[in-house]
Amino acid sequence: MPDGDITQLLNKYLDGNINAEDDLFKLIHSELRRRARSYMAREKAGHSLGPTDLVHQAYLKLRNYQPERWQSRAHFYANFSRAMRQILVDHARSKRTGKRGGGLHLVPIDDAGEVPDKYYETLLDLDSVLGLLVQDNPEANIVFHLKYFGGLTYNEIADATGISVARANRCWKYAERWLQRELKSKHDKSD
Repeated sequence: MPDGDITQLLNKYLDGNINAEDDLFKLIHSELRRRARSYMAREKAGHSLGPTDLVHQAYLKLRNYQPERWQSRAHFYANFSRAMRQILVDHARSKRTGKRGGGLHLVPIDDAGEVPDKYYETLLDLDSVLGLLVQDNPEANIVFHLKYFGGLTYNEIADATGISVARANRCWKYAERWLQRELKSKHDKSD
C-alpha cells in the first residue's frame, strides 16, 4: 500500500473526516494484524492477549494521539509500535501486581495457562532501558521499535524511514548489542 494513501487518510481523519478513519482501518487492519501476529509469535505461551486484542487496543490508544500532522507511514507505524509496547508493558505490570497479592481476575478457561513471572520481569526491564536507548541513539530506537514491536522487515524499515537497508540493519544490530549490555548491567546490579 502506498505511503501517501495512508498518510493522506491519517491527515484527513485529523481534519475531521469521519469516513477517512473507516477507509484507513480497512486499508491497514490486515497489515496491523499481521504485524501483531508476528510479534505475538515471540511471546510466551499462555499470554492472555491475542493479536486482534493487541491491534484493537493499540488502535484505540492511537486515536487519542493527535499530532498536528502525520508525517508518513513510518510516523504512524512507529507510534503504533509504541502503543503495542505500552499495552504489553501495562499488561505485564498488572500480571506482576496480581501475582504479588493484587486482585483476582476472571479469565476464560482457554487463557488460564500461566506465563512465568520471569517473562514479565524481562519485559518490564526491556521497557525501562528502551527509555535510555532513545537518548543514546534515537535512530536505533526507532528501528528497534519498528522491527521488534511493529514486525517490519529491513526493507520496510528503510522504506518507512528513508534510511538504507544496510543502515537499518546496522541500527538493529547496534540496538541489540546496546540493549543486551544494558539489560545485563541492570541484572548484575540487582543481584
